[in-house]
Amino acid sequence: SNQNYLKVNKMINLDDRELLATIDNSSQLGSMLKWGELVKEAREQSKKLQIPSKIRWNNLAWEYKQPKNVIICGMGGSAIAGDYFVSLFENELSIPVIVNRGYNLPKFIDNESLVICISYSGNTEETLSRYHEALKRKSMIASISSAGLLKKFATKIGTPHVTIRAGIPPRTAFPLMYVALITLFENLDLISNVEQQLEEVVKILERLASEYSQESPIKENPAKEISYGLFNSTPLFIGYGIYAPIAYRAKTQLNENSKVIAIAETLPEQNHNGIVIFDNPSVSLNDIAF
Repeated sequence: SNQNYLKVNKMINLDDRELLATIDNSSQLGSMLKWGELVKEAREQSKKLQIPSKIRWNNLAWEYKQPKNVIICGMGGSAIAGDYFVSLFENELSIPVIVNRGYNLPKFIDNESLVICISYSGNTEETLSRYHEALKRKSMIASISSAGLLKKFATKIGTPHVTIRAGIPPRTAFPLMYVALITLFENLDLISNVEQQLEEVVKILERLASEYSQESPIKENPAKEISYGLFNSTPLFIGYGIYAPIAYRAKTQLNENSKVIAIAETLPEQNHNGIVIFDNPSVSLNDIAF
């Protein structure tokens, strides 16, 4: 709101680059402004992936064929890549694809299932647990990480693995995991015609990098304006359809980066429960930033 803008601007000037560098001392914004570059890099790296027809390891043998279902395993920022993918491509996919967070695989996952394990570090214990469970079930396995045990296991056993760039905060590595996931599905002939879309994404990200940069003044920078609007409020993000994961991602980014409470809802589900809180006269809408 304009009131919040005036209030916060007296305390924090988001056009002060030295102040921004102090607040963002891990250069989260700087990393995110390079997302166009990360999309191109992940695309190029993922295209090199070879899908085997059969794997033999430790007296076990299993085949890679067209899966009857796919489960994407991850936690946090790695799992959100799966949420984005399923939301965007659900109308194109001809087989069930779900995202799984936790230690265990559903009972229906078997040797006709594809299990995709994503962990930026490669050391997420829940994801490693599901990798090993998939091995026991002789499921087809593919994985994405920058390093860690996940890469080590994939290399030793021979399951397909995409290695993405290491050394950046996992929160800013989203394009690497997301584009690697898209390309993996394309390599398996489960989706098609994504090249032109990704090229357009790069152009948009490069334009937004200029629009949202530190140098872009408040009056021309939507990100800075939104920041002022969120000050001293509880952010509530509501997403519909393909935008539902975006609402959830916004919530988790504020949780992790800003250490504040944030809420995410989806439509039309929110119409059946969450909306009722506004019937409560003790709830002040002035405390919520939509």
